[in-house]
Amino acid sequence: MKNGKYIIALVALVVIYIVYELNKPKPTDWSVTFSHHSSTPFGSKALHELAPNMFLGNTLNSSNRTVFELYKEDGIEDNMLIVASGIGLGKEDTEIILDQVAEGKTVLLSAFAYGGMLADTFGLVSETQDVIRLMPPKEIEAALLGESTVSINLKMGTNQTFQYPELGATSSFEPIESDSLEILAENEAGNPVLLRYRNNGQLIFSSLPLAFTNYFTLLSETTGFTEAQLSLFPEGEPIVHNEYYQLGRMESGSPLRAVLAIPALRWATFVLLLGLLAFLIFQAKRKQRIIPVVRPLANLTLEFVQTLGRLYYRQSDHQNLAAKRILYWKEFVRSHYNLPTQHLNEAFTNELVKKSGKEKAQVEVLVKHIQLIQAGEHVSEDLLLNFEKKLNEFYGIS
Repeated sequence: MKNGKYIIALVALVVIYIVYELNKPKPTDWSVTFSHHSSTPFGSKALHELAPNMFLGNTLNSSNRTVFELYKEDGIEDNMLIVASGIGLGKEDTEIILDQVAEGKTVLLSAFAYGGMLADTFGLVSETQDVIRLMPPKEIEAALLGESTVSINLKMGTNQTFQYPELGATSSFEPIESDSLEILAENEAGNPVLLRYRNNGQLIFSSLPLAFTNYFTLLSETTGFTEAQLSLFPEGEPIVHNEYYQLGRMESGSPLRAVLAIPALRWATFVLLLGLLAFLIFQAKRKQRIIPVVRPLANLTLEFVQTLGRLYYRQSDHQNLAAKRILYWKEFVRSHYNLPTQHLNEAFTNELVKKSGKEKAQVEVLVKHIQLIQAGEHVSEDLLLNFEKKLNEFYGIS
């Protein structure tokens, strides 16, 4: 019953903690994830929810597989959107993307920085200032709400200009030398921020990945630029948002991943496990019962010898009875005092006195009786009774 009270108290503590964590004001998470699951400022949940309106009917799916796996192993035929802090595609992925563009697909890449074979192929050099991950949360919020802005000039369609908070437009491309790239937008310094390569399909490079996050998708001053970029995808064709290059596989092997994904439940689980561990250590150990006093077992060997002696005595076989009593006495001495009994001499007597704590005279008389019985051929009743008396004195039997 007492242990049950501890368990109830522990469960109540965990419930209170969960309620507190779920209802307390949560600080804004400014991590740059570009995740379609995330509703934080720099996630992309809003982009996926508003996709049907922005894409004029296009569906936007998500995946955490590589370009090679999607196009070669899975055999998809979707256009592709890749948004990441940095994109550095190798030879294999670069060749696959160029092949897909040649087949008429549209691939839009958006990152602060570019590297690898794809960047080398088009001579892309980024002027990168990925400062967000180095800034404290309060400074990020102040910068986004501040008056400092950067103009982004769209050079297609109606040539619109969008005012970006300076923090949202810190990266751009250096002036390009390749004739295969078309400038679709540039910042107020004249540096490209949106480029396009055509070859049946389109390969689009953007240096403003934050444009696809929740904050800038929903911000009235910048949502138009997000829509302008997405309008480059062919109308009515499916698009896959490839999150592998920012988030990796994102595959949890834990069956508790749904619980661990929520901070409050995650911490409550840890508290519960720690509480159970403490309970096992301090309360669930075996209670020591009162140990009853157990009377020591009687000396069954002596009882057996006495019983056997009475049998031989009734048969008047005094010699055999005395021999048996001597045999058991020697065994008693060997097992209790670790003394050899081959020679019952003075040295044996002195050692037996020392180990048994008996009087020397008592031991000497007993040993002489044994020597007398072993030397004679006839044991009288008086000798046997006297010998039995000395044995009982040695055993401490009154």
